[in-house]
Amino acid sequence: MVTEQDVYIAYRKAKSLQSGKGFRLPKDFDEWYNTKLTETNRCHLSRMAGFFNTTLSNINIDIYMECGFELFKTFSYHMFLSPKVLQHYIDKDKRKKRRISASMTGISDSFAYIKSQMKDQKVIEGYTMLQSYCKTREGDRKLILNDYMRNFIDPLVVVYCLYYKYLILTDIEREYMYPISNRYRELLTQMFEVEKFIKEKENE
Repeated sequence: MVTEQDVYIAYRKAKSLQSGKGFRLPKDFDEWYNTKLTETNRCHLSRMAGFFNTTLSNINIDIYMECGFELFKTFSYHMFLSPKVLQHYIDKDKRKKRRISASMTGISDSFAYIKSQMKDQKVIEGYTMLQSYCKTREGDRKLILNDYMRNFIDPLVVVYCLYYKYLILTDIEREYMYPISNRYRELLTQMFEVEKFIKEKENE
């Protein structure tokens, strides 16, 4: 069940992300809610909690609040149920689902390619095929790096390998992989969305 406190925390977190500043929560939320918050804002919080428990029960509160600040710099309690915020959330969710679908296709294609590359290679004992692939070299460079630059490997597979330290780049390799290095945080967030799927493909 979503409470007024849950809505308030999500709102403050989103506001903190938007401003780049930290925030403190009331030590005693109930006391703050009943004595410090205006009756109007209590109404907005209570109404929003009710909607998140019914009509909007399938919506991520944190992302919803972030959408509010993406649209309005001064996003506040009275704007919680703005139709513009809900529509922005829906549009953003659709784009995310399309991106995830495309990523899963790219990941599947990547693992099919890796299997074709490794079929005549010996997998290192105690390693998965993906880990062994990350150790394979082509000339003076790791094979996975060359294959990524040839568009055979999805960037999220490379980021997965970097995150789990299957792949460790030298400074020169990091410069060579600038399309990933320059967007690493963004790609890491996207990788977490499909991490379970990558693990499944790795362990097939």
